[in-house]
Amino acid sequence: ALPGRNTCWYGGSNTLTLTTSDGRTGEIPVALAGFKELTIRIQQETARRLWPMTVDRFRSGEPVTFGPFTAQHDELRHGSRAIPWNEIDRVIVLSISLIVRRKAGLFKPWQKVAISEIPNPHLFLRLVKSMTDNPETLRPATKPEGGLADSEQP
Repeated sequence: ALPGRNTCWYGGSNTLTLTTSDGRTGEIPVALAGFKELTIRIQQETARRLWPMTVDRFRSGEPVTFGPFTAQHDELRHGSRAIPWNEIDRVIVLSISLIVRRKAGLFKPWQKVAISEIPNPHLFLRLVKSMTDNPETLRPATKPEGGLADSEQP
């Protein structure tokens, strides 16, 4: 998780769980009027606030952790297992599970975890999609000798 930030996720249970940066949690029941709209709004707001920091950390070469997953420039890790970005076929959210499929993976997923284990899964999914669809969008900014970084070019 990103330090000092809030997380949220509705993982198909009866509540939306919010966790503050200091570890306090709160739950919003699915029976609340406007629950779906509130969930969408919370995910939009956390993405607006956390995505730029996620991208900055990733571009700087720092691993970004989402619960059991660690995203690095060359691979996605789950514990001691790793898969290069170009070998990921797709990530599927199925009910309360998140499944990472390998391109040459037969029928067995590379990893399957409960979505509730992943803080800010909407950011995790966005990062994985960026790295599997168009990794150049998250490549590190490089500074040529005596020049400007790619992101600083006019």
